Amino acid sequence: MSKEEQYFAGDELAYDAWKSKYQLGSETLDEFFERIAREFARLDNFKNAIDSISEEQYNDLSDYGKLRIGTDRYRRFLDLFQDFKYIIPGGSVLAGIGSGKPVSLSNCFVIPTGDSIGEIFDTAREMAEIYKRRGGVGDDLSSIRPAGADVNNAAKTTGGVVPFMELFSQTTNTIGQDGRRGALMLSLDIRHPDSPSFIEIKQNLTKVTGANVSVRLNNEFMQAVKEDTDYILRWPCDHSSKWFLDSTITSLNYNELIELNNDLDTYKVYVKKIKAKELWETIIHCAWNTAEPGILFWDNIINNDPASVYPEFRAISTNPCGEIPLSAYDSCRLIATNLYGIVDNPFTDNAQINEDKAYKIFYEAQIIGDILVDLEIEAVKNIMSITKGKERDLWFNILNIGQIGRRTGVGITALADMLAALGSNFVNPELVEKVMHLKMRAELDATIDLAIINGPFPAYNVDNEWINANETDPGIAIAQNEFYHQLRQNFPLQCKRMLKWGRRNISWSTIAPTGTISIQAGVSSGGETTFSIYYVRRKKCNTGETPDFIDQNGVGFKNYNVVHGTFKKWLNIFCNLTNEMIEDLSTEKLDELILNSPWHNNTAPDILPFDRVKIQATLQKYTTHSISSTINLPKEATEEDIATIYMEASKQGCKGITVYRDGSRTGILVKHEETPKFDNIRPEKLDCKVLRFKNEDKKNWISFVGIYNNKAYEIFTGINDLDELPIPSYIEEGMIVKVVLPEGSRYDFSYVDKYGYVNTVGGLNRVFNKEYWNYARFVSALLRQETPIEQVIKVVDGLTFTNKGMNSFQAGLIRSMKAFIPNGTAALGAVCENCGSHNIIYEGGCMICRDCGSSHCG
Repeated sequence: MSKEEQYFAGDELAYDAWKSKYQLGSETLDEFFERIAREFARLDNFKNAIDSISEEQYNDLSDYGKLRIGTDRYRRFLDLFQDFKYIIPGGSVLAGIGSGKPVSLSNCFVIPTGDSIGEIFDTAREMAEIYKRRGGVGDDLSSIRPAGADVNNAAKTTGGVVPFMELFSQTTNTIGQDGRRGALMLSLDIRHPDSPSFIEIKQNLTKVTGANVSVRLNNEFMQAVKEDTDYILRWPCDHSSKWFLDSTITSLNYNELIELNNDLDTYKVYVKKIKAKELWETIIHCAWNTAEPGILFWDNIINNDPASVYPEFRAISTNPCGEIPLSAYDSCRLIATNLYGIVDNPFTDNAQINEDKAYKIFYEAQIIGDILVDLEIEAVKNIMSITKGKERDLWFNILNIGQIGRRTGVGITALADMLAALGSNFVNPELVEKVMHLKMRAELDATIDLAIINGPFPAYNVDNEWINANETDPGIAIAQNEFYHQLRQNFPLQCKRMLKWGRRNISWSTIAPTGTISIQAGVSSGGETTFSIYYVRRKKCNTGETPDFIDQNGVGFKNYNVVHGTFKKWLNIFCNLTNEMIEDLSTEKLDELILNSPWHNNTAPDILPFDRVKIQATLQKYTTHSISSTINLPKEATEEDIATIYMEASKQGCKGITVYRDGSRTGILVKHEETPKFDNIRPEKLDCKVLRFKNEDKKNWISFVGIYNNKAYEIFTGINDLDELPIPSYIEEGMIVKVVLPEGSRYDFSYVDKYGYVNTVGGLNRVFNKEYWNYARFVSALLRQETPIEQVIKVVDGLTFTNKGMNSFQAGLIRSMKAFIPNGTAALGAVCENCGSHNIIYEGGCMICRDCGSSHCG
């Protein structure tokens, strides 16, 4: 058995994720870990520090920092990375490090947007440049003037923020990446006059499909909601409040955009009066209905951010999952520590956190995060060497901000599994606080030690962080924001060292949704609860893969049946079950075993929302950036429930929050009961429509379309060979009969001829070309999932067939399905050849122009 087979132990999802995303060439799993360790060891400059630092510097190092000098860095890193056991770099790092490819090692970036057309399209171009180097993007749209505002071009007034959301979304959907898709966060200040339309845009899930959207809420707005008062939207969003005290404001009509006379400034000011509570209720309804927009508590972000006291590092938006607030052109590279690995004797009465091991892992993770900054600087310089013009300027800006801030993103994964291994419920804020306090203490020691050896981050200025900073008497220093105040309260010894030496990294920790890296480690994701012990996980298809599921936007996914990895370890140890035996367990048996496991009553549906908020707030207290976390709610959750959760999260200091109400939209993780095997519930007999037509090859074609609940349910099609299909030309309908045989299922066609006799053609799946049959099964699967016909057509139109002569079959599928598009459905993207109108609808499978009446059938 190979190392890969032994490690992944039949976990097809984890193995496919590693091979498709992170394996370099034909390297083995051991060679993969060796590659990563080798690259980090190459730039670890701790080893020779003893030869270059003074006695004072050495004496001021942490105890572990002194011990670390001169040790074998390669072996230490390899032990930490091996089998994803202790430290796991983020996906961009695993895919790019040591590959020689011109890609960034940063997971995410934030780029600014200006107000002019040129600046906005420059933003779209910069997004595309980052996507092609494997990064995700966050962008705040608050600088764009609102809909109805004056512009100096032929349009006279602007369409506002929303049209540019679609531009950025389509840019994201268009640019492909190796093994992943682009990712985008679009945010907007609640004060912006377009915030109502921004908030509602994704109630139509075919809109802005390439982006997550989040609204930036502030304390002023939250107070207006509590007091149920009017609120003034404004642009520019940060404009002085003196303008909003003018008597003309109070007499405004609600929801009317007004340009203020502004003699003091050279730019125009626009305001709109709304009722704060009405807009709040819109936010709540949208989140209840579609899980978007997400919420960013912006004052909590700025006031509890070590970086935002620096003007050039003040956050303007977040990365696509919301866990990294960033300034313009800054980026972050992610590292996760595997909390399951810090538990000794897991799942036993002697289970405990090994605090000495945990401290060393957290310390080393911070060192690794800092080395990753230097590896990224190398990677960006490599990109700059092969680019020019505006693309090179983009990477120069990224290089500069990365060099002077040296931002890191050390996080966690397996929080839920750590707690289960200790025999604890997920809701244990005291235990979570203990671990997170230890983590931040180790990270602070590491970043200060690095500053002692190599100097602080180049932009470091103690006066930005403290008033009256004095290294001989740190007690007189006054914190510049709440973060530094809490830092001195919780870590006085580290704070004293930092006032003397600074630190190496402007901000250093986060909690990201660890996704595929936690899948490979077989542990729960990030700081989340375990979703479910067994479930179906959907993974976006790579180019050329045949999807098992198509979402409402035509995006294809493969389905994987998953049993939670750490639960399998528990079954191995305490139930003497091999992985092969686990694969054969029924859901009933799994449910029985779960009842006696540490995860009983501790998966996502079992945790009360307010308890989730409490845990998130505890994690946030010891995290310098933010947290990506979704609160799962039952289908029965009310809008009032969501409003209360949001208020509580804001009060407890959370920097952002997202809710997902069961069933509100298609998910990546799906419970088994939500994915029935459609073939098993198919009726024995289905009504059938028979279609005949000439196809591109001028031959006669025939399609049999099964109808269920008045909708197309399955399809069989191919060349109408009379020897194989002796069906009279007048037959337009009949019955498809499923016959279950020992070797599988057969589909027969029965019809009544003009003499009243029942005739049967055996095996529609037999008479057509085998590849026709395979694609017909694929299309039938989409139809059975009730994928809209027009989306199925879009998917089929994009298929690539192995035989070029199959083009006529592709056209035949499309031609057959068009007949079942509901009359009146808009033909999106179609243009009338006669008058140029876009007002095209389907009628009887043909496209009809509603302006001139011309039609096209094909």
